[in-house]
Amino acid sequence: LHKGIELSLNNQFNDQFEAFVAISKSEHEYDDYVLDAGREDFKGNSKAKDFSGNTMKMAPDYLLNARLVYTPDYLTGFTSTIEVKSVGDYYMDDENTKEYEGYTIANLKFNYQLTKQLRLHGRVINLTDKYYAQQAEISYGKERYAPGAQRTVYLGFGYQF
Repeated sequence: LHKGIELSLNNQFNDQFEAFVAISKSEHEYDDYVLDAGREDFKGNSKAKDFSGNTMKMAPDYLLNARLVYTPDYLTGFTSTIEVKSVGDYYMDDENTKEYEGYTIANLKFNYQLTKQLRLHGRVINLTDKYYAQQAEISYGKERYAPGAQRTVYLGFGYQF
C-alpha cells in the first residue's frame, strides 16, 4: 500500500532570484506479503515469514529537493544554483529491525555562456563533504551500504560550431 502527499512550489522573487521546492511525504506498507509461503525445513517446520503490515524496506518517509537559482544582472550569461537534497529515514530490511537515518546534502552548480559558441559549466556535489550512504539495506543477513559521493568537483567547457 502506498499513500502520501506531494507538494511543489516555484517562486520568481525578481529577475535575479528564483526558488523551487519539491517534497513528498509517504507511507509504504506491505498489505499481504508472506516470504517462503509453503516452504518447510527438513523437520517439517514452516519457513514462511509474514511481513504483512510492515513498512517496505528502503522506502524513505520523505524526499525533498530545494533549489535557489541566482542569475545576476551584472554578469550576463551566468546562472548559479544551490541545491539541497534530503532523503528521510527508512527501514533497511523487511522485518523492520534496523533503520537508516537518511541524509541531507547540498550541491552547487553554475553555467556561464561566455560567447555565443563557448560555455563554461561546473558543479560541486556534496558541498559539505558529508559521509552518507546513498542506499542502505540488509540483504541475506548482512548490512550493505552504497556510499554517497564525497565532495566532487566537475568543470567543463562546451563549444558549439
